[in-house]
Amino acid sequence: MSQALPSNSGNGLLTGLRISATVLALGVLTQAWLGSSGFFQGVPGRIDVHAMLGNFLFLVAVIQAGICLVTMQKGLTTRTLLYLAGATALLTTGQIGLGYSTRDSVDALAWHLPVGVALMGLSTVIAVLAYQTRIAEA
Repeated sequence: MSQALPSNSGNGLLTGLRISATVLALGVLTQAWLGSSGFFQGVPGRIDVHAMLGNFLFLVAVIQAGICLVTMQKGLTTRTLLYLAGATALLTTGQIGLGYSTRDSVDALAWHLPVGVALMGLSTVIAVLAYQTRIAEA
């Protein structure tokens, strides 16, 4: 269901939201490949890139949550999208901690994988919702 909005309501904010949502969804997918191939194929360079990309995606998740807060306040998006973006930022924070803990703990790895799956789901839902929001033509 597409939501039509007044044309003066922040085209740039919605563009930023769509970009951040796309970067997160594709980034988490890339993370899965880098982490699993690096770990299971014994390629430490991919693990290093996995860590750097994870730190970057954390920054994107925090920015996305901020954009969602502003767009919700302007009536462009729903509170649900803000909650999902907030959950993504929190899970990304936990995921980074778990990721660094996997160096010393197999238990951390056991949690790192399902949290990554949850992040993939959340980032995909946010991307779908971001692209469903439309600005009405004046």
